[in-house]
Amino acid sequence: MQWKVRAWKRAWDRRVGSVKNRAQVLSYEHQTCPRCSHPAAADEKSCTRCGEALGGRMAHRARRLAGMLWVEGAPVVATVLIAAIAALYATTLVWGTRAGLTEGFALSPHPLAFARFGDLDTVAVQDGEWWRLSTSTFLHVNVLHIIFNVMSLFSVAKYLEHVLGKAKTLALYLGLGLVASAVSFAYHAYTYPYMGKSAGASGAICGLIGVAIGFSLRKRNVARHMRRQYIGWAVWIAVLGLSSWNIDNAGHFGGLVPGVLLGLLVRRRNDTSARARRVWLYGALVLVAITVASFVIASGQRIPDDVIDVWRQSHASHAVAD
Repeated sequence: MQWKVRAWKRAWDRRVGSVKNRAQVLSYEHQTCPRCSHPAAADEKSCTRCGEALGGRMAHRARRLAGMLWVEGAPVVATVLIAAIAALYATTLVWGTRAGLTEGFALSPHPLAFARFGDLDTVAVQDGEWWRLSTSTFLHVNVLHIIFNVMSLFSVAKYLEHVLGKAKTLALYLGLGLVASAVSFAYHAYTYPYMGKSAGASGAICGLIGVAIGFSLRKRNVARHMRRQYIGWAVWIAVLGLSSWNIDNAGHFGGLVPGVLLGLLVRRRNDTSARARRVWLYGALVLVAITVASFVIASGQRIPDDVIDVWRQSHASHAVAD
């Protein structure tokens, strides 16, 4: 027993010492370049070795704090996007239950939940609800839909984050998602029956797949091992588009084609200048602000009570008939 108590005490002391060491890291005055790990003084604004912008003392401490809280090796952009998608999917399920539209534990959101939280409704966008171009890329129809998209997003976003960097990957995802939604909206607005409804992250994911394809075609020696995989994904997406499923081909190719073109132009993280990295960072922040603003506007939308009552009565009548 005494040996076990001493072992527990040593283990506890090691944990306490580890926490103290991590806490001291936050108070350490000197900076470390996030690109080349070269040490720098607390008041230096750029790295003397590679010219990377350091961002100041507060930014450096924020990066250290994030490194303490984040699991080492986990892709940041993919994890954050998947968490947002999963949170919105759970929100749509809870909303349907609280509104009395679904009973018990539902695995798929109620159809009214998509109108409530911002699906890509052609008529609604024509009426000025532009924010649906963004919110629709985070909504999903059922469990199979969200599982397939989450798996695809994690794979391609993890690869691009490693090769291109976090800011580029986030900006490309959000930007290509908007482009895919805009192409889908234009297609359905100008082709018979001049209306359409869609939701899902597929357009943005196809955009990232396109970026990976374009990058692998240009950097043949660097990314040739990924070329076959993502070209195979593109072929599989085209095959699914020819199936009888309700698939938004306009949104898929509206993200894929611009993604390939950007992939032919975008540079690797290590080949990007400090000024270009700042531009990508500012672009990503602007797109995040647009996304947040879209969800803030969507949160203020309400489904009229008479519409909900009609759905409830319809559900009750079907239950009696059964």
